Formats: sequence, C-alpha cells, structure tokens
Amino acid sequence: MVFMGCLLFCGGAMAGSRPMPFDGGPGPESPLPHDGPHDSARMSKPPRIDLRALDIGMLRTFDALMRERSVSRAAARLFLSQPAVSGSLAKLRRTFGDPLFKRTPHGVSPTPLALSMADAVADLLLRMGRLLENGHSFDPTGSDRIFRIAGSDYSSRLILAPLMARLHATNASVRIAWEPPQFHTLFERIRRGDVDLGCAPEPSMRSGLNSAVLFEEHFVLVTRKGHPGFTGSEDPLEAFCQWPHVFFGFRYPNIESVLEDSVARHGRHCLVRLSMPSFDQAADVISRSDMISVFPARLARLFGDRLQTLPLPVHLEGYRSCLYWDRGTEQDPGLRWLREEIRQVAHAAAAEAAAPLAA
Repeated sequence: MVFMGCLLFCGGAMAGSRPMPFDGGPGPESPLPHDGPHDSARMSKPPRIDLRALDIGMLRTFDALMRERSVSRAAARLFLSQPAVSGSLAKLRRTFGDPLFKRTPHGVSPTPLALSMADAVADLLLRMGRLLENGHSFDPTGSDRIFRIAGSDYSSRLILAPLMARLHATNASVRIAWEPPQFHTLFERIRRGDVDLGCAPEPSMRSGLNSAVLFEEHFVLVTRKGHPGFTGSEDPLEAFCQWPHVFFGFRYPNIESVLEDSVARHGRHCLVRLSMPSFDQAADVISRSDMISVFPARLARLFGDRLQTLPLPVHLEGYRSCLYWDRGTEQDPGLRWLREEIRQVAHAAAAEAAAPLAA
C-alpha cells in the first residue's frame, strides 16, 4: 500500500511493518520498548539530536501516542501494527534520550519532555501536510490518507455505506476511520484535530467550526410490525403513553426531555423502561417485543423490514443534521474533496427519502 505522499505516512516502512486493516478494536496492549527502571536513568541526559535520525513517520507515531495515550489505539489510529508503533517509539526514545511515554494501568502517560513537545509536533505535522498539498489538487486515487470522521450509528447507517461504495467506484485509495461521536466533547476534538469531520445535530453554539447542512430530519413513532396496541382503532396518545418506551440517553440534543415536555402538556407521561446507546440495538429489541420508540424518519425507513412507522401523537420539532470541521482546515484540498463526497451522498439519501414513509 502506497503511503500518503510517501512522506506523511512513512511510519509504516520506517517501523518495518506493513499497515494493518483497521477493525475498530485493537487487541491487548503491546509491551513498551525499554520500559524498565534502568532505562529512565540511561536516558536522563538528553543526547545531541541528529536530525538525520528523525523522520515524519516517527513524529506521526509520537502524535498518535500523545492523542490516544495507548499503544494499541495509536496503532489503530495509524493503521499500523502494535509492534510497528512500539518500534517507532523505541527510535524516538533513542533520538530524544527520554522515555517519552511510560506505562500506566490504562495505557501510557507522557513524560514532561513529551508534553513540552506535543504542540510543536502537532503543528509541524499540520504544516507539512499543507506544504505537500500546496498548489496541488487532491487525487484520491493516489493517496492513502486516513480521514477520521465522528458520527452516531444513525449517521453511519445513512452515510457510511453509500460513501464507501462511492469511493470504491471511483478507485479512491484513501482510508476512513469512523468513530463514535461522544457529543459532549465532539466539537473540542474537532478543534484539536483529533477528528477531521463530525456529523451531529445542529447546536446553538459552535465557536471555531464551520458547518454544512446535510439534511433536515423529523421524528416518527416505531413499533414492531403487528403490534397489538397500534391497530388504528385506539386513541394514538393513549397508546403512546401506555406502552413501554426505549429512550436514548446519549443523544444530543436531548430529544427525550423535549418529548416528555410535549406529552406533559397533555397531562400524561411516557412509560420509560429501557435506555440504549444504539439505534441498531434498539431496533432489534423493538422488533422482538412490545416496546416502542421515537426514531428519526430516515433511519426508521432503513428498518422497514422489521418495524412499522407511525406519526407521533404529539408535536416534536425536527432538526438539521450537519457536518462540522475546523475553520483552519477550510482550504485543505483533501478535506474539501471529502466534504463534497459526503454532501453528495447525503443529498442522494435525502432525495431517496422524499417519498412518503410506509406504515
């Protein structure tokens, strides 16, 4: 596999290992090189640094370890094996005469020297990337660049599969690392550069970020097919409040609290019995029980083989789903290309969903 401009991704060749496919779940933590009690003493006096011993791949390893605080997660971030990352760290330690990262019960912890280097290394990598792409259009067929996107299982169901099919059809060789959104920290992670793009509902504040609307969404009621409480003859609000609900406590904004307020105006309340982090998991539970839930309409359509979709008996405002990126990456040719690819996929999904939803 050819690495990004053969410079920003030279870490794979440098560490003597081919990049491994990312499976989203790295294995046990690899032992750190030279992590014994005598090594710190041996490295306590920094040597004169020979720049010829330093390459961009080593700095990418440093940056990944600083961000992830774990050898296994850093390896996954770089699409490398854990031994490759450990080998690169060993070279960094010899070059800087410092352990840089020490083992902890939960991963690795940076030394004072590593902490003092972190911002400079991140800035250098960013500048090198811009330098390599300056004045050149981005060629997705000749790049192995890794793009990191954060989004929920809802976003992944609507965007990820058609996006990957589109990239395959155009022979793009870039790689996508999709990760959970962690909405409470998403915007800060975008600003720090931990992720390149984020898919999330439109909030009221997004300082320092640019955004583009992917599509507008509204909510519907979902039940299993043949649910005895929703045959068409019952009072919709009565049935909605009688049957147990699956809620999604992780969502942002908190749709559940808005829904409860809307139901409360009618002097009723929802019968909440289960909270889950995933629409896929919830759809499985709903399809095999009498529990009900509120789903975004486009997502409900994707589960049409298992679930029936009904109008909500109370008013619930819709929202806009947006793509976010840091303002400093606005002119990044690769990200401009990827944002346009995602926009095309989202618009195609919106057109497909224009027809009325079947009950």
